[in-house]
Amino acid sequence: VIALESWEGLGPPDAFKTLMTVFEQFGKTNTPVGLTIKPFTSSTISTITTSQMWTWTVVLALIPAVTVTACGLLILIRRRNA
Repeated sequence: VIALESWEGLGPPDAFKTLMTVFEQFGKTNTPVGLTIKPFTSSTISTITTSQMWTWTVVLALIPAVTVTACGLLILIRRRNA
């Protein structure tokens, strides 16, 4: 609010003062310092095998691409024959 009210029509020194005022206002906010770290218990993915992962990757990559290509070709052929 301070910056918006006093920003218009200011030269570089006044703009600097306005920005410094804004930064000082933001600096007054308390930030938590004593946060404890909670490490993950496991960093592996154990719910899916490697072969299943590759199958899902190929399926989810190919089905949308083939569908969009087929629709595009269908539209192209219909417009040329119309």
